[in-house]
Amino acid sequence: MLGLHYFSVYRLIQRGKLKVCRALCGKLLVPRAELLKLLKTE
Repeated sequence: MLGLHYFSVYRLIQRGKLKVCRALCGKLLVPRAELLKLLKTE
């Protein structure tokens, strides 16, 4: 959806520009509202 490499997404998470939730299996989940907010700023 963002058209970014997964490493770039991890950098956004580390810098605090993208908030995530951690699922029970350890995966990172990005809420839809966070994606939309990021798309509006770019």
